[in-house]
Amino acid sequence: AEGDVRVHPPDPSTREKLRYRFDALLARGPLGVIALLFAITMTFVVVASTIIALAGSHYGQNGSTYSGFGEDFWQSLLRVLDTGTVANDPHWGERIVALIVTLAGIIIASALIGIIATGFEQRIESLQRGRGAVIETGHTLILGVSPRLYAIISELVIANESQRRPAIVVLSTTEKSEIEDEVASRVDDLKNTRLVFRTGDPANPANLERVAIGTARSVVVLADEESDGDAGAVKATLAAYSMLPDGDASIVVELGSESTAEALVAACGDRVLPVHAADIIAKVVAQACRQAGLGAVYRELLDFDGDEIYETGTAEVVGSRFGDTLLAYSGCTVMGVQHANGTLDLGPSMDLVIAEGDRLFVIAEDDSAIRFSGASAIAAAPPASGAAAPEVAERLLVIGWSDLGGRIVTALDGMLPVGTTLRIAVDPEILDPAEVTVPPIAHQVEVIANTGVADLGVEQFDQIFVLGYRGHLSQSDADARTLLTIITLNRRLADAGHRPRVVAEVLESRTVPIAATAGIDDFVVSDDLASLLMAQLSENAQLAAVFGELFGATGPTIAMQPASRYVALGEHSWGSVVLAVAKRGDVALGYRSADMAVVVNPKEPGPIGFGDHEQIVVLTRNPI
Repeated sequence: AEGDVRVHPPDPSTREKLRYRFDALLARGPLGVIALLFAITMTFVVVASTIIALAGSHYGQNGSTYSGFGEDFWQSLLRVLDTGTVANDPHWGERIVALIVTLAGIIIASALIGIIATGFEQRIESLQRGRGAVIETGHTLILGVSPRLYAIISELVIANESQRRPAIVVLSTTEKSEIEDEVASRVDDLKNTRLVFRTGDPANPANLERVAIGTARSVVVLADEESDGDAGAVKATLAAYSMLPDGDASIVVELGSESTAEALVAACGDRVLPVHAADIIAKVVAQACRQAGLGAVYRELLDFDGDEIYETGTAEVVGSRFGDTLLAYSGCTVMGVQHANGTLDLGPSMDLVIAEGDRLFVIAEDDSAIRFSGASAIAAAPPASGAAAPEVAERLLVIGWSDLGGRIVTALDGMLPVGTTLRIAVDPEILDPAEVTVPPIAHQVEVIANTGVADLGVEQFDQIFVLGYRGHLSQSDADARTLLTIITLNRRLADAGHRPRVVAEVLESRTVPIAATAGIDDFVVSDDLASLLMAQLSENAQLAAVFGELFGATGPTIAMQPASRYVALGEHSWGSVVLAVAKRGDVALGYRSADMAVVVNPKEPGPIGFGDHEQIVVLTRNPI
């Protein structure tokens, strides 16, 4: 337009163009510079050979005579490679030319050595930073880092023991050396598993291709609570879903929001298995608070050491009642049926008929241990006599608080006897009591400020639950405070006539050995529960429906029930106990002895004593 003034930059000079192209060559890395040095070397050799040939002279070498340009080229090249060769030149003309060529060779060789050394150093640094490509097949790919990473790796190591050359690949934004050191301090023995770490954005398709996502057996996506949390996990999941080929590989993703999990499944289908850690932790913590030893039961079912849940066919029992299958598999505990249409029925009616295409879920030491043994002639143990003791209102004290507190209280609400009161004591130096939000429940709740145990009157409570200050303190600090609270409680209750049952939540698994010696009645390693579940699903996606039922708000639940509810006190074989429990519509999974030892899927051939203090672990829809 009229009046516009366009200022054109001056054209670059030839010198600037050459410098730009030289800089571009250097930016290509060591190979480009080596090629440049080779070209310069050949130029010096050709120029020197041409000068010698045009001068009609020749190099002297062991008395040899001039034999053409080819010999001059060769002799010039030798003086570049070997500085001592110039000493054999008999005439000053050849000496001067050879000296110049030799000096150029020294300079070029020095530069070449430095470039090669720098190239090796850069390559080693790149590998140390986790930038190299991964060439693996059938590996487990973990995207992101969270506190649950270490327990997942530990469990996968156990699961991989029977495999040949198993590998776990971890891709995260954390520096490779940092995460390697942390894993080395948390995971004691990798056995036969190889751990490979790479650094990069898990949501970047180029990085996913670099860690061989196309050949991965399964993908685990972790939500980093200290960075972008669910947002980062969702992006990584969508990127992984778009790059995974059609097949059996599943994506297990850790999410904090239930609505986000539902939206992700709606977008990607059943191949994505979300794990809502908060709900799992809240339900198990609440149950363990009420029922001693329940945390050990869940851990036994979730970890890869001991007995786990497996799926098996039903060809041998088609047409049989579910109750008749309970003792049809030796060394196994049958717990549910998956129908041919895909629906799941855990702890179903004992009269349910097994149909063609149905499959059973059983608890066994290994899938190879599942063996059909046929119908059993064992009779049910004598039923319990007398009425069950009536429920008595209790007083429950919660020391500490976290974002999970509301979920735990809600889960406890359906387990507490009528008239139970709940007091929550929080340290005002850590959390303002006014910020403690308790969902509406059927029981009376009181929130107080308290900095120590001495003023709480702990002797008057029936149960005390120590909850870690998750989200308000670091995990290590929260566990340290929990341990100090337990020790103080023990001192306070040492001479008390009435000792309430004390249960604590432990955040880090490495705190467990200390908590076990702190004189506590029971503890729950909360974060380990979600970690174990994610590891199980990464190895066996079919269990997603089973754990969804167990950890859901409705449906059957695992409970510790008094043995006197099902059988007459005395000695009984485990098979007879299973049948007695089945008559009440429940499925027996194990028992807890008077010495607090929990046994899941018992295999003892002899009788087991059941008294006033023994409990039976059952899968039930009507827990006490």
